[in-house]
Amino acid sequence: METTEVKNTKELQELANELFTTLKPAKHEKDFTVSFTVYDYKHLMFIISDLMKLCVSAIEDGFDSDTVVFSKIHITHILEIAIELLPIDEAEFLDKSRELFLKENKNDIPEKQKS
Repeated sequence: METTEVKNTKELQELANELFTTLKPAKHEKDFTVSFTVYDYKHLMFIISDLMKLCVSAIEDGFDSDTVVFSKIHITHILEIAIELLPIDEAEFLDKSRELFLKENKNDIPEKQKS
């Protein structure tokens, strides 16, 4: 027969597996990742752009002496998030795809147009 403690532990584990979905374990056991939904790469780029515009706006508007340190810390965190959202691997894919496309198109150009 299962003890109450074991049963409670199992129920807690099931609840944790079901409900702890926002933070995902990362490569390091003390780190977590957070995800959110975007419609496509264009939507992701608009989000990154808006985060950066927010920081630029906050910097351009200036700070009074009482909030300068506090505000700069938040701007730094927002910019760090924007950097992490940048699709670097996908950009490499685009570069390599473009190279292949240009190479293919170069082969399709008649000799008279190549000069």
